[in-house]
Amino acid sequence: MIRTFAQHQIRRQVELSDCLWRFHSGDRRARTAWQPVQVPGCWEQLPGLENYRGVGTYERTFEVQGSAPATLRLTCYGVSHTATVLVDGQLAAQHYNAYTAFSVLLPQLAPGQHTLTIEADNRFS
Repeated sequence: MIRTFAQHQIRRQVELSDCLWRFHSGDRRARTAWQPVQVPGCWEQLPGLENYRGVGTYERTFEVQGSAPATLRLTCYGVSHTATVLVDGQLAAQHYNAYTAFSVLLPQLAPGQHTLTIEADNRFS
């Protein structure tokens, strides 16, 4: 059957993975030893972090297009073991459970550049 009216609207999707992010191990307040890493990825593959247990901070910038605030959905397909998501330094979401997908709505983001920070903690206790 051929329909002559719109059935749905496909939302534009922007992939923020499959590129280089900035990474450092340790607490986010210790802004030292940033290095570029591929996402998705595993920090245990980095020299010196093969057995590291603790917090790893991933960061990158992204741009909201347009002239009006936009609501975005951010989806993470797996973080081990817990994740804290910050946008422009403000808490957006927290997630517990290794390698399970989660998403968060980011409402009314102003047009322009924003910083996305994901703190992963691979300690399980």
